[in-house]
Amino acid sequence: MRVKLLCTLSFLFFILFSIQSNAGCTANGVMSFYMNAGDVYVQRDTPVGTELKSFSIGESGTWSGCTTDWTDRYELATFSQSTSFSKVWQTNVPGVGFKFYSSVFNSYMPFDATVAGGTHKTWDTVTVTLVKVGDITSGQLTPGAILAKESVANYAYFAQYVVPSGVNIKQLACSITTPNLTFQIGDIPASSFGTAVGTIPSGAQNTQNLGLNCDANANINVSLQGTQNPDVSTTSVLALTGQGNSDVANGVGVQLVYNGSPLVLNNRIVLKQSAGGQETFPITARYYQTKTAVTAGKANASATLDLTYQ
Repeated sequence: MRVKLLCTLSFLFFILFSIQSNAGCTANGVMSFYMNAGDVYVQRDTPVGTELKSFSIGESGTWSGCTTDWTDRYELATFSQSTSFSKVWQTNVPGVGFKFYSSVFNSYMPFDATVAGGTHKTWDTVTVTLVKVGDITSGQLTPGAILAKESVANYAYFAQYVVPSGVNIKQLACSITTPNLTFQIGDIPASSFGTAVGTIPSGAQNTQNLGLNCDANANINVSLQGTQNPDVSTTSVLALTGQGNSDVANGVGVQLVYNGSPLVLNNRIVLKQSAGGQETFPITARYYQTKTAVTAGKANASATLDLTYQ
């Protein structure tokens, strides 16, 4: 009977000690923070280990703390399967992992950090980075999945970091074999132009091939992105680099042409459905007269061809 009494007293002492150890801590409930939504495009030939996109999450507010030294714990939640990369965890999308970084503690999750007594957690900036960890199959990160949970260790959770709807991983069906195209038109005499807006002088053009390597049945679309020339309302004419400067030609713009038609800014067109393998698309850059008179100077322009595959 004496042994039984001693065990009971020891158990009660343990309960009292545990309650006392957290008596100086406070928790204001669990706050949810969401990473930004958006599509993540991945080139088909992107190497494994590449960081695909980072999302920063900034927070503020009085969360939790203790009057004595306490442990701030960041731990895994929905996704906990490890990958071949340190502190990178597999998501529900095949081939895509994530890592989670806290700027306050300069550490990647999961980790424990000691916080001085009397200090309450009031802010942090965390970064969620998606990483290619294998062959990717396009898909959506699970909406509502909890990437990380934060707590006063062994006391209470006070923050969680959540995936919103609309984070789509899109593996592109083609890889670009010519990521940069340079069109060398050369020197063109001002006298080659005429007196009418829209004149395209003879020989003032250059053609380069846009190269892709595609999966079969990939629908290849292109859209021209750039700055419209302010001298004309024609939305296919690009402004010159440094237009308006004294050393830049006046009365001239640039067009990019495919299959005999100028590409229109911000207008998506279908190039073709690929049979699979190497695809080549000849793109021509040419000068376009934007005023009734042309003055000599530098005539360079830059633009982006936005390729999508549907």
